[in-house]
Amino acid sequence: MKQFSFQISQRACNRNMRCLCFLLFFTFSSNVWCYEDVSITNYIKTHNGYLFLRNLMTQTLVNETLNQGGPFTLFAPSDGAFFSFGQDKLNALSVGQLKRILEYHVVNGFILTSSETKDKNLTTLLGASILISPHGGHLDINDNNTHVGPTSDIIVQNGVIQPINHVLVPPEKYLPDETIIQVFLLDNIKFKDIYFALLFGNMVNHLENGTYTVFAPTDEAFAKHANRLLDPSQPNANRIYQVIMQYHVIPGEIRSSSLKNGPIFSEVGQAINITLGNGVILNNYARVVEADIYAVNGIIHAIDDVLVPPNIQELIMG
Repeated sequence: MKQFSFQISQRACNRNMRCLCFLLFFTFSSNVWCYEDVSITNYIKTHNGYLFLRNLMTQTLVNETLNQGGPFTLFAPSDGAFFSFGQDKLNALSVGQLKRILEYHVVNGFILTSSETKDKNLTTLLGASILISPHGGHLDINDNNTHVGPTSDIIVQNGVIQPINHVLVPPEKYLPDETIIQVFLLDNIKFKDIYFALLFGNMVNHLENGTYTVFAPTDEAFAKHANRLLDPSQPNANRIYQVIMQYHVIPGEIRSSSLKNGPIFSEVGQAINITLGNGVILNNYARVVEADIYAVNGIIHAIDDVLVPPNIQELIMG
């Protein structure tokens, strides 16, 4: 690692002028910064002390997020931090849960130890906040036991790396013990009917394997279609339920903050059109009434109507 100075290569200047300007500004006020002409991901990949973090970033694909774009600040747990956290705890977590933990260590922008003068809440990529507190020349994170150091302010192409001595654990809502199916089973106030619909459509086992986003109609939403389209006594009812439920399932975990205007493709191969503005509207008629219900293997957004594919008869026959 080389001390940051005005002798930054022209290649670095061309790659990230915003980062360079930021660093030049702060050079006048401090000489503690170091700069490396690599991304956050490549720094973690090539430096000792981050074996656990490196492997988890690769496993969860967080390495792709931190390899470009930004700027980001990564509060980077050392190998010692992960050792203290415990291998058994890590092994018990799903890939989705591990990704949430890593995203809880990343915030947008540059957070530099010597430029922070008061307590500040920062929103992480997970969406949950962390509290940073300047104390005795270093930053405490959330409590007095987790802090940045002894090395700090490692500046790279797309942000800052702040080594920390403990793994940060997000609030309980982000790390539930229940799978998507178990969330439905345990909530008999608004999700009783969707469990039946998934069971009748042979989707329960499918949703126990993999990571998914489910736009889940509430019981009130299902009541709007009772004894019509969703009638278990009608011919080919199992296939009808299956197609409709597949239309509510999206591969991967998509939080409400990541939803964008436009189409998003469901497991049945048909697009759901997302409209943002006054809440989240699906296909111009179904509204998200409760977003970001976390499960071990994905996320649930409760909606107030049942989504019906426009070419449902073709899908049922196919």
